[in-house]
Amino acid sequence: MAPTSDGEDDFARGEALEPPRRVLLVCLGNTCRSPMAAALLSDLASRTPGLDGLRVESAGTDVRRVRPASPGAVQAMAARGLGLDGHESRGVTREILSGVDLVLAMETAHRRAIERRFPESGVPVRTLGEVAGLAGRDVDVADPHGTSDEAYRSCAARIEELLRRALPSLAKGVA
Repeated sequence: MAPTSDGEDDFARGEALEPPRRVLLVCLGNTCRSPMAAALLSDLASRTPGLDGLRVESAGTDVRRVRPASPGAVQAMAARGLGLDGHESRGVTREILSGVDLVLAMETAHRRAIERRFPESGVPVRTLGEVAGLAGRDVDVADPHGTSDEAYRSCAARIEELLRRALPSLAKGVA
């Protein structure tokens, strides 16, 4: 899925491709949104034809030290029967990008940060909202860090909604 000579990748042109085999979900600190999104996508993909073998990982654009998933994220996932036990935050690296087929960012700012820091990666980077068919400011998933448990539950619900909307595109290989 590397860019072609015209600078566009197959995803940007909307061409049918093989479904991705390894997706990286990205937020800022990799303690809230991206670990929740990874847990949710892993669960949904396991029940979606064409995506049942999908490997899902997460990372952050600004990880300064290793941390577990935030308590609010852990609780929001536990309410859905999913666990974040053993999660440790990590930053996006060239090595991580070299093995993924697609990066789904939680915000436009995260997408831009990856494209700016790793222009040579050739990996398509989209916001989850874009792949779900949204545009403008609607593509961003608000950060619940430092807020209430209700904000984490709302964030998890939004991520799940966007993932459900994005699944058909992912299964077709068009994002």
